[in-house]
Amino acid sequence: MQKVVTEIRKLHGLSCFLLPLLFSDLWRAASKGPIIIVNASKHSCDVLIVSHNQDPIHVPLQTTQKGVEDLVAELCTLTVRTK
Repeated sequence: MQKVVTEIRKLHGLSCFLLPLLFSDLWRAASKGPIIIVNASKHSCDVLIVSHNQDPIHVPLQTTQKGVEDLVAELCTLTVRTK
């Protein structure tokens, strides 16, 4: 598998394939509006809000991983209905 990933990263524009984004990339992208990152695990659930004009904001969520999964499923259902 690593050999395939290495070959993909050699392709133009894919040098960061399957690598985490750098914070500088997120910050630059946030110039068009805030970026919301949801982290849900069996240990904790939280949100990180990245904005271009202020430090990132950490928001702990009072829910479970299952709760977040249910909300995502509901959101997906709603977005499909509106298309």
